[in-house]
Amino acid sequence: MKIYWITKIGPKGQVVIPQEARQDFNLKPWDKVIIFSPSQDWLVVLPVEEVKKHLKLFENIFNSLEEGSDEK
Repeated sequence: MKIYWITKIGPKGQVVIPQEARQDFNLKPWDKVIIFSPSQDWLVVLPVEEVKKHLKLFENIFNSLEEGSDEK
């Protein structure tokens, strides 16, 4: 785990993503992110494009598993 920075929420509810994190994750202005909470104790920010890639990968895996089960 890498901690990039501790920041505050501004008066308009905005949070700045530190430059090092934006560079590491190749985030550009106007890129979309998903913010969700897997539990009451966590808040997670994920780049939408990365989520799409992983969802497509899992979709392909599940499709290949389903196709393989038809042969039995």
